[in-house]
Amino acid sequence: METISPHLKIMSQNILQYESKVWSTADLLIGAGIKQSDFPKYMMPYFAMIMLESRLVRHYKELLKDFDAETIKDIENIEDFLEEFKDYNIGYNDLVIRSQKH
Repeated sequence: METISPHLKIMSQNILQYESKVWSTADLLIGAGIKQSDFPKYMMPYFAMIMLESRLVRHYKELLKDFDAETIKDIENIEDFLEEFKDYNIGYNDLVIRSQKH
């Protein structure tokens, strides 16, 4: 029997936090007269953004541990943190990282 890797389990939990937003967006599309058969045209970019944001937040939390900090505000030189974050080349979103608006 194959077990799920801890990394995949965490990623799934991060993505599941967006479930209500996904359903809310689907309701908006239905309200706007979009046919369900056309949902992939509208929803796939949304899912891609959710996955990217989840990846950024996960990396942010991992990097905080490297800096022995609980939040970015606990870091003396935030620019060092941001520089190291950007060095990983996984993307960067200032709102997600600095404000933790996720």
